[in-house]
Amino acid sequence: MKINPDLIEDALNNFNKDTGNIPLSIASGFTFYNSQNECWYRKVGKLVEINAVLKPTTDITNGGDNKTIFNIPEGYRPNANIRTICAGSGMNKWLLCIYEDGRGTISRYGVNDAITVPSGSWLPLRIVFFAR
Repeated sequence: MKINPDLIEDALNNFNKDTGNIPLSIASGFTFYNSQNECWYRKVGKLVEINAVLKPTTDITNGGDNKTIFNIPEGYRPNANIRTICAGSGMNKWLLCIYEDGRGTISRYGVNDAITVPSGSWLPLRIVFFAR
């Protein structure tokens, strides 16, 4: 069997293909925490990385209650829902969920119980996962 070196090179190039940083599409009701924080996503091969520091522009009741904070496009979405805990302002933490449909949401903001997410709260996130 003869192996075509061009096919191998194409496969390796696609495996390591890097999109570079792409601005994250932030949902209404949220904005960048400050001008020094970049909010982006990127894909290297099948590995997706999302980096953002956001803040709500108004108070959000019920600890966020699965409120959408960003969306990522097809080709960058996970093959199963992802959940991870992120830091919040002070001692608070929050649950980041990234769904198969590309929505990134906030819920369970607080220390022990879900509380109102105050306007201007620090919501940093950084996550890496495989795209479907």
